[in-house]
Amino acid sequence: ALLQEARSSFAEGAAARRSLVIAGTDMGLSEALGPTAEQRELTLKGLRVHFGRIFAEAKDFEAEGVSTMPMGLPENYLRGANVSAIKSAVAAASLEEKPRPVLAAWGKWMAACSKPIQHRDKIACKSREEAKAWAESEEGQKAGVQVRSVPPKEWWRELSQYRFMLAPLGAGVQTSKVIEALLVLTIPIVERGPY
Repeated sequence: ALLQEARSSFAEGAAARRSLVIAGTDMGLSEALGPTAEQRELTLKGLRVHFGRIFAEAKDFEAEGVSTMPMGLPENYLRGANVSAIKSAVAAASLEEKPRPVLAAWGKWMAACSKPIQHRDKIACKSREEAKAWAESEEGQKAGVQVRSVPPKEWWRELSQYRFMLAPLGAGVQTSKVIEALLVLTIPIVERGPY
């Protein structure tokens, strides 16, 4: 479908001036390009005729000529957010003013782990369960991990108070929690995923 859209929308030539960004979903690049390695390569070959640069937010396999598109805070994320609280927390962020050691807060998504359906959800749930177990262990407590549920209205202010944050895998290749932490100068501790 992606290649068909490109063929119908763009004439060949001028590819160097066009970029394709595949983003806004947790769907992996492998799923977006086709069910087999051969199909994915054929789709990419066809896309390269129309686009000089190709970026993918959920780049879950190595593909020649495809760069990883860093995730930001998309419109649907910001739609329900208190943007002034975000701006205030980002503006006030300081490496010196971090009185708390390590935050472990998973929020509403941990509840979804009771019945994960898709493979990527199972990966995310396993990562979260392991992070939670470690955070609550004697070793995690010695490291200063604070396992908390932070109300959404307080999230940005609270996050900015921590030096580190445990960031288990999400359902996608990238997760907004890492971006949130970096914006307030909190260091995210991430697990290397299978992507």
